[in-house]
Parts: sequence; C-alpha cells; structure tokens
Amino acid sequence: MRRNIKMPRILKINWIKGLSISVVFNNGESRIIDFEKVFKKLVIKNDSPIMILKNANEFAKVELK
Repeated sequence: MRRNIKMPRILKINWIKGLSISVVFNNGESRIIDFEKVFKKLVIKNDSPIMILKNANEFAKVELK
C-alpha cells in the first residue's frame, strides 16, 4: 500500500526582515528562512526575473495566495 507523502504548506508569514522571512506551516512548525543563503547557492543570471527579489524593498512585498 502506498502512503501519501504530503509537503507542508505555509499558512502565515510572521515577519520579513531584509531577505529573511518567518513562516508558520500547516503542521505547526515555525521556521525562519534566510533567502540570502538560498540566493548564494543558486546560479542566477543577471537577466533572470528572480533578481528582483534580491532587493530587500521588493522582497518585503511577498504575500501568500
């Protein structure tokens, strides 16, 4: 019998400071995600749309849908 593996979903954004974001997942877990570290690991071209998110003012506009 196969088990369904479910990925936790983000329910709420607590705060955004710089490129760090604090979130609460549907399994009750609370976590701080530092996107500065994420962006350093990714190879991003200068013309990529994700470059907009490296600007802290634009990153602060993040919202859940």
